[in-house]
Amino acid sequence: MIFKEINVPSELDEEHRAAISAHAERLDAARERKDLSDVVGCAKELAESVARVVLDVRGEVRSDSTDFKSIITAAHKAVERQPGKGLARSDEAVRKMAQSAKGLVTELAQLRNAVGTGHGRAKLPPVVEEQARIATDATIVWARWMLGRLPSYLLSDVQELITHLDRRSFRKGLLTARLEAVDLSSLTPEDARALGIAVGRRTVRLTFLVRIEGVEPAIGYPERYPAAYRAGLVYGLLFNEQGALCTQATAVSLVIDLLLVDDQLAVLLSEIAPLIESSGWIPPALGASTPTPTLAEVVKAALDAVSRLPADVRDTWIQAWNRSS
Repeated sequence: MIFKEINVPSELDEEHRAAISAHAERLDAARERKDLSDVVGCAKELAESVARVVLDVRGEVRSDSTDFKSIITAAHKAVERQPGKGLARSDEAVRKMAQSAKGLVTELAQLRNAVGTGHGRAKLPPVVEEQARIATDATIVWARWMLGRLPSYLLSDVQELITHLDRRSFRKGLLTARLEAVDLSSLTPEDARALGIAVGRRTVRLTFLVRIEGVEPAIGYPERYPAAYRAGLVYGLLFNEQGALCTQATAVSLVIDLLLVDDQLAVLLSEIAPLIESSGWIPPALGASTPTPTLAEVVKAALDAVSRLPADVRDTWIQAWNRSS
C-alpha cells in the first residue's frame, strides 16, 4: 500500500492526511487494475498533493494554476535544509540524492502528458510497465523524503505551538518535545516571551502536563531557559490576553518560584507589581468540576506566601496585592 510506504506523519492534521491518503489510494487502485496510464497520472497527482501539503503547512499559498514543476521545486526548497533530530541537514551527498529524486518527480508532468490519464485523446498512447513503475518509484522516494522532514518543522513552529497551547490538548511528552524542537535558546526574546506567556496561561487552566513540562523545569533548571521565556511564564501565570489579572493560588505560588530563580528578581517584580495592583480581575475558567477562584482567595494566597521572598522586595509584593478590588 502506497499510503503505508510513504509514512504520512501523524503530526499533520486530518485534512492534510486525508488529502494524501486519497491520492495514495487512487494510485493503489490503478496499480491493482494494472491501468498503466492511470498509474502515471495518479503518481503525478500524489507528488503534487504532497508538495501542496508541505507548502500549505508552511503558510506558502500557491494557486491552482501554478505549474507542477514550480510547486515541486518550491516545496523541495522549503524543507531541504530543515534542521531536526535524525535529519542530515548539511550532508551534501544526501542533499544531492534528494535533488535527484526531485528531478525525477518534476518529469512526471511530461510523462503524464505523454502517456498518462488526465487528457482526452484521439488515440490511446502505448504505455509500458517501465514508465508506470518509474513514475511510482520516483514519487514514493521523493514523498518519503519530503514527509520525513515535516515533523521537525511542525514541532518547531513557535506560532503554531502558541496556538496549540490555547486550543488543543496535550499528551505526555509532547510539550517537552515541542520545546526541544523550537530550540528556546535560538528564539528572539519576543518569541521566547510570547511562548512563555502561552505556557503560563495554559497552566492557569490546570493543564498539569503543561505545568510539569513547561513551567517546573524552568524553575528547577533556570539556566536552560531564556530569561525572556521565564518572564513570559510570570506574565502568563498572572494575566490574560486583555491584561486582566486572571490567575489562581497555585499559579501565584509558581510565580514566586520563578521570581526566586531569576537573577533580575527585583527588576521583574517592579514591572509586574503595578500591573497586579491596577489591573481588573477576571476569574480563570477551570472547568465545571473545579470551583472558580475568587480574587479574595488569590490575594490571600499571595500575601500568605510573602515570607518566601527576599526581605528587600516583600514590601513591593505586599503593596501590589493590597488591592482595593
